[in-house]
Amino acid sequence: MSDLVNQTLGQYKVVELLDDGGESLIYRGYQPGINRTVLLKVLKPEVAADPSSKQQFLSQAEFVSKMENPNILPLYDAGSSEDFVYQVEGYAEGGPLSKRLDEFHNPLAALSIIAGITVGLEYLHSKGHVHGNLNPANTYLSDTKEPLLSDFNYPGQSSESISPYRAPEQTYSGVINQQTDVYALGAILYSMLIGEPPPIGAVVSPRSRRPDLSDEVERVVLKSMNQNPDYRFQNAREFTTALQNALQPNDAQAAVALQPSGSPVVTQTVQIQEKGTPWGSILVGVLLVLAVAVILLVVIPPLRGDSPDDSAPVAPTQTQVVEDVPPTEAPLPTPIPDAPVQLPEPGDGDSPSLGDRIRDACPSAAAIAVLGFGSMVYSENRKRKAHRE
Repeated sequence: MSDLVNQTLGQYKVVELLDDGGESLIYRGYQPGINRTVLLKVLKPEVAADPSSKQQFLSQAEFVSKMENPNILPLYDAGSSEDFVYQVEGYAEGGPLSKRLDEFHNPLAALSIIAGITVGLEYLHSKGHVHGNLNPANTYLSDTKEPLLSDFNYPGQSSESISPYRAPEQTYSGVINQQTDVYALGAILYSMLIGEPPPIGAVVSPRSRRPDLSDEVERVVLKSMNQNPDYRFQNAREFTTALQNALQPNDAQAAVALQPSGSPVVTQTVQIQEKGTPWGSILVGVLLVLAVAVILLVVIPPLRGDSPDDSAPVAPTQTQVVEDVPPTEAPLPTPIPDAPVQLPEPGDGDSPSLGDRIRDACPSAAAIAVLGFGSMVYSENRKRKAHRE
């Protein structure tokens, strides 16, 4: 195929060859009428010579042009010029994923790509279409690293070519469905984690190449690439959800690495007061204990003195036992005096009353309580001042 650089296809000028897409060549183009950079996919002449391949290429362009999804590369135009058939797509500033695999070595960074591809695949599947040709070379990246799907499998196109991203049943039987897209998605994840495509026709343990990967992540990769489609994830969403769950235990530092450049990392600062010895609280407790002790020492012992002692007169009982009476004789009753012995009235004599004692103790207890309250107020003021600072 002759070099098309600096030539014109319709209204588009061919600027630079970007990649060889197998059946087509990928160029950076320019649309001067509206000053827009575009992506030109030019079908190779030997492929375009087949009328059915040429028609499939143009039919695919018509189908894709009707799609509106943020993870599908938009298609603006399609046509032919002399011997060349071409498609005009939006230009992805980030280029193809195949040239930037090393940027998504981190599993969480790889998840961001997988999640975007999944959105595009779900949209395709909802329209009754299957990608059938999913790989890093036709997955483009925007300037914000958003994946954009391109180069879908043509309806009825043969899938006999061998690729690390093609499921076995697709390669050998031509079967394409959601499970074949899941296989390709798992192979893309493998490529990002390991840095190169998986071997063709074999499933190699990712942890044999990267022991730092978790068992959970490895199980997700191996299940997505199972040789039997019945044992794979049944759709892209199921696969992506399993990968998200496998990455849940990862530490916060890996999540911060995924933060888009220029976006502020939101953090929450919590002010923690320095814990020291709570002298104010201890002092208040000591003073309160002293106040209670004063009341107990001043009031309780005199209360015990109110009980009759040996020198206090005792009111006679109805009978008294006479120790010297012979046991054979019954004790004689002691006559009850005409007037009962008068017990001292409360407050009589030298012993102060209970009320007097409490009144005497109150000033001391009150003074101690005041000191305790003052200390508590002083301690609280210091805490508030430290908190404001």
